[in-house]
Amino acid sequence: MWTKFGRNLVEHGRLILFMAIAMCLLLLWQAWQQDYQPQVDRAQPVQSTFSEDHSADVPVGIGSTDSGEHLISGQVMQASQEAGSAIPTEAFAVSGVPFVHIQTDLIDGRISTQGGTLTQMVLLKVKDDLENGKPYVLLDARENSLYVVQSGLLSPDNEGDAAPTHHDHYQAMQSEYRLGPNDQTLEVPLLWEDGQGHAVKKIFIFSRGSYQIQLRYEIKNGEQEPWRVRQYAQVRRSEKDLHERRPGQRFVRNFAGASVFTDQYKKFKFKQLAKEPLDLQYPSGWVAMVEHYFISAVIPPQNEGNANYHFYTKPLHDGTYLAGFSGPLIQLGPGETTSLNTSFYVGPKARNKLAEAAEGLERSVDYGWLTVIAEPLFWLLTHIHNVVGNWGVAVIFLTFLLKAAFYKLSETQFKSMAKMKEVTPRIQSLRERYADDREALQKAMMELYRKEKFNPLGGCLPILAQMPVFIALYWVLIGSVELRHAGFALWIHDLSAPDPLFILPALYGMAMFLQQRMSGTAVTMDPVQARVMQFMPVGMAVFFAFFPSGLVLYWLTNSVLSLVQQWYITRKITRQSQMKKA
Repeated sequence: MWTKFGRNLVEHGRLILFMAIAMCLLLLWQAWQQDYQPQVDRAQPVQSTFSEDHSADVPVGIGSTDSGEHLISGQVMQASQEAGSAIPTEAFAVSGVPFVHIQTDLIDGRISTQGGTLTQMVLLKVKDDLENGKPYVLLDARENSLYVVQSGLLSPDNEGDAAPTHHDHYQAMQSEYRLGPNDQTLEVPLLWEDGQGHAVKKIFIFSRGSYQIQLRYEIKNGEQEPWRVRQYAQVRRSEKDLHERRPGQRFVRNFAGASVFTDQYKKFKFKQLAKEPLDLQYPSGWVAMVEHYFISAVIPPQNEGNANYHFYTKPLHDGTYLAGFSGPLIQLGPGETTSLNTSFYVGPKARNKLAEAAEGLERSVDYGWLTVIAEPLFWLLTHIHNVVGNWGVAVIFLTFLLKAAFYKLSETQFKSMAKMKEVTPRIQSLRERYADDREALQKAMMELYRKEKFNPLGGCLPILAQMPVFIALYWVLIGSVELRHAGFALWIHDLSAPDPLFILPALYGMAMFLQQRMSGTAVTMDPVQARVMQFMPVGMAVFFAFFPSGLVLYWLTNSVLSLVQQWYITRKITRQSQMKKA
């Protein structure tokens, strides 16, 4: 029985191989759908920009810190004993300003004077859609599409107005700030005072060429009693179907949810956040709201003490979600001043910029379970692009390098195919001789394979060995914002989207058909299998029509190189066979 099974496996090896490839592609498609399918919009319409229940979206602290543990003295935080020296109040004469407009070389945004909330962030160098050419709007405070970054201070002393949360109003020095042509940084200060001696200066610092925003609090306790405060920062977002909200990405599914990095990277869909909110204490890390190509992260400073940061997520009644952190309590004595720092990253998931912003932030560029292969591929692709200046050309050169790396495996594959083509007439003769005796045919073919020292499955493993590289490159092309809207030539204007004219998939189908003809595998199969194999190029072409054109460009280039290599090896083996016969 096992002998018969082995014979069938050898005879139908190539059909099994193509079935395995199709299964790999099917699993890849299912994984893509699972990770990037549009989220079901369960959110109710937001009646106002911010929640009326101010306590609902203000984070709670860690119980142990509230009871007095892990208190950090203001002096440990490099406090100044010079009362009032850190917070000048005379310059803050502008009142009643609803928001402050800021503009740098990369972003155009708004900061609300209610809490100092980042309510709008337009990415000037990133297009929303190739057709309209408008810049991409990441943060937005419009009704029913709320996506903002909130921050503030909390105090367990005299709850209420004891510290400015993101609901309290600040005063602004001016209503607009622009990064000058010779400036490297832009500071935007806001001031809060409670009239009882407590004062907070909240300073946003923007840098040229960066999507990272530094936030510094300068805090003064002008009362005669100690003042305990902790900082917090959070991203608030409504559950929204990004596939509909971003029509320019209609061919690319979007993951939307939260992610956190402490000792490892984790991501959560909105439905997970609703069922099991994150509640984690850790001395360092970050938390963010992520979508396919973009991220809004809140990043606490490295904790110099022994206290932990509280990383959390929270679903709100209006269909929005919070993802943020709160820091340890610090205590300021009478007349003391101190400063607290944190930072945000609001922008595209460009790996070089993410790595500069925070440890582990580049992990938000998720290449799936083949990250260990995908990251070197992206590194190599980036360096090639730095030389040639075109991502499509870089993909072609990368294909040449990968083909060279797999040359020996491919050589084994094509030698097997050439040998198959050589014995094809004899196999056909055996089929005609044993047309009515299938078992005898199998025995005769096995004897032929043994005599010619030929294994029909010899060409299968090289193809399977390249499948992980194929899948990893798929994640690189679909997950790297650097290739978003990256053009190649002629009609290919976006390598991360499918070919709009389906020319590359059609060319790939033709290349696959030529490979089949050159290898001559159909004669080793029964008529039904042969007909299935004839339709395989058409099926693969249709399947690739839904894949990023950059990936199809890689696979097409690989197939053309394989055709050339197969022709060369087949010709070489044919000459050697003729010389032996002579």
